[in-house]
Formats: sequence, C-alpha cells, structure tokens
Amino acid sequence: VYSGSATLVNPVLPNTQVTAISKGKNVFVWTITNQICSLSDTVVIWNNGLDVNAGYDQILCEDRTTLDASAPPAASTGQWSVFKGSASFLDGKIYNTKVSGLVNGQNKLIWSITKGSCTNTDTVVLTCNMPTVANAGTDQFINGSSTTLGANAPVIGTGKWTVISGAAAFTDETLFNTTVSSLNPGVNVLRWTITNLGCSLYDDVTITNGTIEKVDAGQDQTTCENYTQLEATRPQYGFGVWTVQKGSANFEDNEAYNSKVTNLAPNVNILRWS
Repeated sequence: VYSGSATLVNPVLPNTQVTAISKGKNVFVWTITNQICSLSDTVVIWNNGLDVNAGYDQILCEDRTTLDASAPPAASTGQWSVFKGSASFLDGKIYNTKVSGLVNGQNKLIWSITKGSCTNTDTVVLTCNMPTVANAGTDQFINGSSTTLGANAPVIGTGKWTVISGAAAFTDETLFNTTVSSLNPGVNVLRWTITNLGCSLYDDVTITNGTIEKVDAGQDQTTCENYTQLEATRPQYGFGVWTVQKGSANFEDNEAYNSKVTNLAPNVNILRWS
C-alpha cells in the first residue's frame, strides 16, 4: 500500500483480495522482483463508500415524527424509502424530513446516500403504538340519572370510562357502550380513554341530568314585623329565585335561598321559591 490504507489478504498473489479499504483514494504498488532487479506498477482504487446513519430507532404514540439521519456530504444525494410498514415523507430527499402515515407496529425506513456509482444505506425502525382515536360519543341531555353511553369500540388498545366532574356509576367501565347510573343533577363530564402499550388517547362527553331537585321554601312563619329571614333549601345544582304569589315583599337577594325579606303586607304573604 503506497497511500491510503487497506488489508491485503496475501500480498504475494497477483489477484489477492483486499479489505478494509479506506475512504477516498488508495494507491497500491505491485512489484515483481528477480534477483536484484525489480519492476513496479501502481493501481488506484477509489473507495466512494459513505458513512450513512438513518438515525435512532423510535417508539411513538402517534403516527408521525421527525427523522434524524446523517446529512449527505458534498456531491452526493439522499433518498428515503419504505422497507416495511408504511410512511409518507414530507420530502423524501431531506435527511431530517417529517414523516406521517405510519402503521401500528414496526415501520422500517431506509436512508440511502448516493455518490457517483456508489450507494450506501442504513435502516431506522419506527414503532407506532398509537391506539384507536377515542370518541366518547354525542353529548346528552336527559331527564333522569341513567343512560347508555355511545363511545367508539377500540380496534387497537383497550378502553376505560372515568368521571371528570359530577358523578356516575358505570355498569362496565371498560365497555364503550356501557350503561351509566347515579348521575348527579346538572352537568356530568365523563372521559373515554383508549390505551395501547403505554400510549393513550381520550375524549370527553357531557351528560346533563335535567332532573329538578326537591324544593322546600322553608317553614311557614307568623311575624309581628314586616320583615323576616327566609330559610329555603339551598340549590345543589343550578340556582333558585324567589317570587311573590300573594301580598307583597322586597327581597334583599331574590336568588339567595336565605334572603332577607322586607315590606311584607299585613296578613298573609305567599312567597314562592323556584
């Protein structure tokens, strides 16, 4: 070896194998010797091979990511291709392009760099664990404390219902169309989560229970003044309003369950708490 570097399997053979040839220009000298005489000739071997790195393997919870291969050196070009699975490249010639449309499981992508007549490749594995996209169903307004939910059935992964606000008792929290009971009056927000291999997607549904609470305007009163303190039931959900049905009254706050009331007319005054 005159310049560059290489390993000659058998230097005395005219057709020996040569390995570990360094990148770029390598000059080899073949010398024939007889007694004290020798003649030599040289051969040049260009190694246009390139170091290629397709980037680190990735485990993903979605069907898209950004690639991170080695950039092509000067006078060379790069190209992404799919070996296994599926992928859509934003620009298949860019080493750090975005990729989408990955299928669940393994997607093997090849990064090739070409210089002259030489092409070198490396493979990256993108494992997509994305579950089925969750859909908790249509919001509901019901006149009761129970209903049937209408989420989507998981194709990939398993589902589970949870309560975000309000209250609910699920017949089967893992069933997409389970029945639910013990809903609070008013708004109840329930979440449907689909999980696959550590990856989760969720969606919320609002179930509004329009059942009216039991209303109690308080004990009837006999007073020697034209004012008093009211004592109705406090609303747990929604709000209440005082109105005059007979007589007269001025409410300090007609939406307060325990409002003070003045200017009561003599005799009977009928006040309604709604």
